[in-house]
Amino acid sequence: MELAIPTPLTFSVELQAHVAYYHEFQFEQPPKDRNGAAPILIPSEHNCEPSAGGKHLVDTIKQGLRDIGCRVFPDAVTPCNPINISLIHPEYYSWDVEFDMEAKDMPEGYENHLGLSWTGIRIKSPAMWACHTNFDEVARVFREIKKVFILLSTQTCDLSVLVRRGDRPFDLFELQRIAGLCYASSSLLSMLHDRSRHESSRCLSNRFYSELAIREFRPKNDEEDSLNEEYITSTSESARAVPTVDSGFVRIIPRGTLQPEPFNLDIYKETTRHYQAVYGQNRMHAEPLGIIPAVGTLLECTEQTRIADLMNHITDRTAYKFLNYIARDENIKRPWNKTAVEFCQARGTLDVDSIVLWVKICVRLSIFAIDEGYQMYRRLIRQCARAERAPQNYDALDLLLDVGLVDEAAMLQSQILRRNREAPWQMEPRETTPHHS
Repeated sequence: MELAIPTPLTFSVELQAHVAYYHEFQFEQPPKDRNGAAPILIPSEHNCEPSAGGKHLVDTIKQGLRDIGCRVFPDAVTPCNPINISLIHPEYYSWDVEFDMEAKDMPEGYENHLGLSWTGIRIKSPAMWACHTNFDEVARVFREIKKVFILLSTQTCDLSVLVRRGDRPFDLFELQRIAGLCYASSSLLSMLHDRSRHESSRCLSNRFYSELAIREFRPKNDEEDSLNEEYITSTSESARAVPTVDSGFVRIIPRGTLQPEPFNLDIYKETTRHYQAVYGQNRMHAEPLGIIPAVGTLLECTEQTRIADLMNHITDRTAYKFLNYIARDENIKRPWNKTAVEFCQARGTLDVDSIVLWVKICVRLSIFAIDEGYQMYRRLIRQCARAERAPQNYDALDLLLDVGLVDEAAMLQSQILRRNREAPWQMEPRETTPHHS
């Protein structure tokens, strides 16, 4: 299916990974991996730990990117094909590589059979217009990198997709819509991701632990067309309220199989105590604010900074980050400031198909939020609320189908069923029988 891109958005990818290196005195013939990739040689004049010794290792990776035809920061910047590269900031024209101390140490359980040293890096793509040409380009670059360097992306690594509105910030309406859909679909999207990302301090659920979820808000507008609880139908429905138009998608994984992120009361209480101290509230709510009133609150916000505050957690480590809009005064209107919404729930992976798949999901959700009419938007928000109450009737695959990602839903299902351990998705835990959607 051709991915419809009515609103011009840009995306960039940031991937944490471990990279193998060795000093020249260690091996006469350095070991290679099964694909023929080699570790990075640290010459004797740079005989020190890469994280402490400057930039030889990073420069080697950057040169590898140049060798496969990439512009790399801080090379001279001249606008190239404006269809492919967004006019945002000189740094965003280029691929970049930097040390990442969070990914420096290998996690427990990963034995180093090659006897090599490892350090953490972050590979950053340029900001590119969301189109198939650029999806393919991201796939090409990561495939080529894997052929040259020994890389490993584990459960301690992150895969982030940054979605931007091209050369300007998201306006208030656009940010309201994106934040509302991220809050509403958070539990559904968590069904896609590896369970190591559930209840993780690296990507806390906006739905459960954001300021919006914990502090009590109620929408002011109770008019007939508002998003309020009375429009949520009974959770005893035996089928989805609004079935998806027949798309040809054949469901094999039954609904109710993929598990959403569970609510962690300890994290909730700890965050609540912080807000009680900051705002002087003595009352603790027993559960997070529901989807319908929360989205209503976001749609009534009059400032982008307020949306960003509500969607944030005290640690700034949420699954969907709006931190770039917390900037005060007029900072977000300056073109050289970052203006991306960051999708951070996926764990790191070097599976190229999975990287591109997550990019397409993040871009399409943003486009749906911005471009769909109010009735379609409200219908999907209500569908997310129903799913939270009756997950056996609607799951993450249904969500992808409802926003138009039919091919992507099929690919995701296939990867899960094949138990592709390199993919970042939640592996389906038990045998399934075919079920037609």
